[in-house]
Amino acid sequence: MKWYRFLSLLLSFSFVLPNIPAVRAATTTQEIYAQAVYQASNEAYAPQEAIGVPDGSFLQFLDKDANVILDFGEGSKGIGGVTLTYTTLAFGATYRIDYLDANLTNLETVSAVFPTGETERVISFTGSSPYRYVRVTSAEDEVWKLDAVKATVEIIPQTASESPLAEGTVTAEPTETSGTTSESTVSSSLRGLLVRLPDESAVYVLDGEERRHAFPHWDIYRTWWDDGEDVAFIDSFHLFLYPLKGNVGVRPGTYLVKRASDPKVYVVEPGNVLRWIETEEIAKTLYGTDWAKRILDLPDATFADYTIGSSLSSAGAYPSGTLGYLPSTGRVVYLWNGKMYNLPGDTLDTMRFQTRFMIKLTESATSSFVDGGDLPLDSSIRFPF
Repeated sequence: MKWYRFLSLLLSFSFVLPNIPAVRAATTTQEIYAQAVYQASNEAYAPQEAIGVPDGSFLQFLDKDANVILDFGEGSKGIGGVTLTYTTLAFGATYRIDYLDANLTNLETVSAVFPTGETERVISFTGSSPYRYVRVTSAEDEVWKLDAVKATVEIIPQTASESPLAEGTVTAEPTETSGTTSESTVSSSLRGLLVRLPDESAVYVLDGEERRHAFPHWDIYRTWWDDGEDVAFIDSFHLFLYPLKGNVGVRPGTYLVKRASDPKVYVVEPGNVLRWIETEEIAKTLYGTDWAKRILDLPDATFADYTIGSSLSSAGAYPSGTLGYLPSTGRVVYLWNGKMYNLPGDTLDTMRFQTRFMIKLTESATSSFVDGGDLPLDSSIRFPF
């Protein structure tokens, strides 16, 4: 990450640049594909796949009213209709297109049923004012997939002085260093920062590699953070400096998960690895008689965020990432990479572990773990990425 990007992000939380007049360059007209995701509902899976040229990777609309707002870029003015590249999975799949200006005001709405046997559809636009964004919505329950959206736009080149900086509601403090800010320091400072656009519900977390990740489900967000008080408001210009990489998975040691269409129940291990619990007896031994209350149902499509590992075929040991306590001593521990770590109260808070997910451990099932002392403050445990 470049140091100037870090400073510009800090500025977006605290300052507004003076209004400096700029000289505009000549406008041009061209066809471009959507460049960024402005906002997406939870039922729109993998929204970043609708960005750019058609490549066979799809955003999937999983339910009625699932939607995504796509951005054609700062300074662009849409003057013609859009072309959708798509695949329908059932007859009756229906789209709704809202053309939105730079202030997200709806200029025109077009809705219709997809014809059968087609994979590309031109949607008209007759408005007199140009648009910057389009909101694509699945208007009925039938599932369909979107590959790309192309628009004819008028491009107005933009100078740096025109970049919109928002007044934020939180302040991020730079790390104090001597001399030039290093990339490693900047990445470390931003890792785990939660951001969202004003008046939008979608929350993103920044990693240490100039990327943002979306929370596809509110319950997934709450496995990592207990509430929304630490989320910073950010304007779209600065949000789009961080490309959308993928979704955040369920935090290990919290929920058990299953597909909505499959009875198999899985534990989540670090690295978004799923391990199938082969029998109910194993689940009861490891998680108690109320184990089923820990299950979180996820849409089938979200399982693409995970890797399937080896199954749990016996109750001989807990999976890595387990948070629990030993009833004989009251010792609170974290099981990770074959070791059993102590969790003092301050470490428990710093690493944001939630006691509501803590389980009662058995001596026999933890006997294979080596005592690792106190848990180190490892960022790979504390943050999703």
